[in-house]
Amino acid sequence: MTLPSGGPRRLPPALTAFLAAGAISFAGSFSWFVGGGDETWFLAVMSRLLSGERLYRDVFFGSLPLSAQLAEPVLRIFGPELLVLRALIALCLAGTAGFLVKAAQDLGAAGRGLLLLVLALLVFADGGPAHLYSPLSALFLSATLAAVVAYRRAPRPALLAAAGLAAGLTVAAK
Repeated sequence: MTLPSGGPRRLPPALTAFLAAGAISFAGSFSWFVGGGDETWFLAVMSRLLSGERLYRDVFFGSLPLSAQLAEPVLRIFGPELLVLRALIALCLAGTAGFLVKAAQDLGAAGRGLLLLVLALLVFADGGPAHLYSPLSALFLSATLAAVVAYRRAPRPALLAAAGLAAGLTVAAK
C-alpha cells in the first residue's frame, strides 16, 4: 500500500514492537527445556480446573486467581498444552513491548532507541519455562506506565482511570 505521497506505508512502532516481540518470544520458547516446575505446575492446576475442580477449594494456587481466570477460556478451547501456555506468555511479552514502546515514544524516544528498548526487553525477559502470572503482571505494569506517560502529555481523566485499572491488575496478576 502506498500513501498519497507515494511512499510505503509503515506500521506504527508500538504495533511493530508488539508483532516482533511476540514472534521472537514464541519462536524462542521452542528452545526452552520441557518440565520447568512453574510451567508444569501451572498446567497441572489448569488441567484440574478444566476438569471441574474449584480454585482454592480443591486446587492449591499460591497466587491471586487472575492469571488462571484469563488462561482458562483459552486453555478450554485449545487444551492445557505447553504450546498454548507459551503462546500466552509470548502474547504478554508482545503487549509489554508495545506498551513500553508507546511510553518511550511519548517521552520522545525514536528510531534506534525504540529498537534497543525492544531488544533489551527480549534479552532480559524471563526466558525459560514459566507460569503466566509474572508476564501478565509485567504486561499490566507496562500498560500503567504507558497510561501515566500519555496522561502527562494530554491530561484526561480516562487516562488516569486506565492507569489505575492497569496498576490494580498488575497486583491482581501476582
